[in-house]
Amino acid sequence: MKTFDAVATREGKWWVVQVEGVGATQGRTADEAEQMAVDLVVAMLGLEAHEVDVTIDFHLPGDGGKQVAEACEAHCKASVAMEAAAVKPALINGKTGAVVAPNGRR
Repeated sequence: MKTFDAVATREGKWWVVQVEGVGATQGRTADEAEQMAVDLVVAMLGLEAHEVDVTIDFHLPGDGGKQVAEACEAHCKASVAMEAAAVKPALINGKTGAVVAPNGRR
């Protein structure tokens, strides 16, 4: 497997992808940009798609990249907090059952 590095920048409705040492291509979505980058390497270097791995660093305009990173970090913290707060089913007489409060209410 051959690995290639690329940088994608947003230009209007397109992601423009510059694959290091190969060339440039574009796609409307991130998924399309990734596929187009692989297709570019395959076409320019005569490789098979299964032989190619393109790692793309997506650059968002302005504060976009910072905002996405902050949102991902907040999402991760929220997921951890939700997991820690999750009520697990209680074992009642060796069987899984509903959690019952001391007053007998569920």
